[in-house]
Amino acid sequence: KRVSNFSIQLLFRLKSSSNPFDTATDYMVRVISTTGKQTTIVLKDNELATNKSFKTKVLNEASLTWSGTATALDSLKEYLMLARPSEIRMVKEIGYDVKSNCYLLGDILFDSQGDQYKVDQNGFFPKQNLCLDQQVIRSSNLITKFVDISIVRFLDELFGAFGGKGILVFSYYVSSLFGRQIIDEVEFFPFMSIYGDTHTGKTNLTNILNKCFFQNWPGITLSKSNTNKGLIRTMGVRKNFVTPLLEGTKSSTKTFDQGMLLEMYHWNDISISAQLGSDSSTRSRKYEGSLIFVQNNE
Repeated sequence: KRVSNFSIQLLFRLKSSSNPFDTATDYMVRVISTTGKQTTIVLKDNELATNKSFKTKVLNEASLTWSGTATALDSLKEYLMLARPSEIRMVKEIGYDVKSNCYLLGDILFDSQGDQYKVDQNGFFPKQNLCLDQQVIRSSNLITKFVDISIVRFLDELFGAFGGKGILVFSYYVSSLFGRQIIDEVEFFPFMSIYGDTHTGKTNLTNILNKCFFQNWPGITLSKSNTNKGLIRTMGVRKNFVTPLLEGTKSSTKTFDQGMLLEMYHWNDISISAQLGSDSSTRSRKYEGSLIFVQNNE
């Protein structure tokens, strides 16, 4: 009895490199519709737990249907568990990856020599044996299409528009790319503050530089609608990249736990949480990026 309008091919297992306590297994699979259309998706353990969760997954990501029973789903899980595909390291942060000494930017990668690589047809980088989490790619607004420009002309125009302070901020962005090496050498890396009157170009400057460094986003606005947990996740997913904290006023920054900045400074822990269980073990997440505070005079 047919239980779906697709077949499924296991490409490889994914091993998270971000959380050593995470024992869940993700599977990258190719689903092939009866019309021949191929879609690559990542199946997580919890998405294989019930027929409902699996049905929702393939419908939302591949526009396919599943009508199998629990027995059919168990057979699929058995196939995934018993198969022995290659294991690929899945990175859940954009930017610098210590293990490979590369910069991950969606479907492109730069190695330590400046050579550029693109993902293969299966969505990973075979030479480095890794891939970037698709959910991170979708939420990060990365720029992956660009052309060569004259750096001299760019710096001349940047200086013409923003003066020496614009060059200083640009230098901070460049330095952040080597933040890991700087921390390892001197155990120190500063945050930056840009402040001044409204409508003087502070946010325009960081918008331009964000795009120069592959990020099509303005930064994080410190507003009452943003939770500390959301801020931590957004900042923590960027390694060796700059995160602008925008237009913080006295009223808006009251909602932001500025005490955690003391821990984040010099790349210490951004968050600490208890492990599941009755012992005293904890797990922490280090902040490995840079911050620019963009504030108005009040």
